[in-house]
Amino acid sequence: MPYAHPESLVETEWLAAHLDDPDIRVVDASFKLPGITPMAREDYDRGHIPGAVFFDVDAVSDHENPLPHMFPSADQFGRDVGALGIEFANARRQHEYAALKQHKFPDNMILIPGVIDSKINLVEHPEVVAQRIETAVAAVGDRERVIASSDCGFGTFAGWEWVAEDVAWAKLKSLSEGAAIASKRLWG
Repeated sequence: MPYAHPESLVETEWLAAHLDDPDIRVVDASFKLPGITPMAREDYDRGHIPGAVFFDVDAVSDHENPLPHMFPSADQFGRDVGALGIEFANARRQHEYAALKQHKFPDNMILIPGVIDSKINLVEHPEVVAQRIETAVAAVGDRERVIASSDCGFGTFAGWEWVAEDVAWAKLKSLSEGAAIASKRLWG
C-alpha cells in the first residue's frame, strides 16, 4: 500500500548521498520483545547503515530499579547518551517530567519528548501537543535543547496494526501544528 505522504520519507538513494552530511545522524534504536532472537544489537552488528550508531535502550535505563526501562540518574544519563527520548505522551511516563525537574538535566544533552502517543487511534489536539512541548522545555530549562517527537514508531509491534495509517498521518500533522504553536509562544 502506498504511503499517503511520500514527501515525508526519504529514499535510500537520498540517504546514501547524505551520509556524510553533518546535519544527518542515523540512529538504530531497534528493540525486540524478550525472547525474540537475534537481539537487536546482534542485528546491528551483522550489518547496518554506514555511520549509524546503535542506541541500546536497556543500557541507559535505571539498573537499580526492578522495572524495565526506568529513567536513569542524571549522572548515568550524561555518561551514556547525548540525547534522550522519553514517551511523555504515554500515561505511564508523564510523571518523569518531575524527575527532570528534580535532577538537573545535563547541559550537554538534548531531550526528545514523545508528545503524541503512537499506540492509540486518538489524534491529540495541537494545543495538547504544544502544552506537552512547553512542559518539556520547562523541565529542561532551555528551549534550544528540546526536539518534539512521537512516543515511538507507529509500527512498534511487528504484525500488529494498532494505529490506522490515516490516523498516524493525522497525528504527525497535529505534532507539526502543535510544535508551531509552542514555537510561537516560546520564541515569540
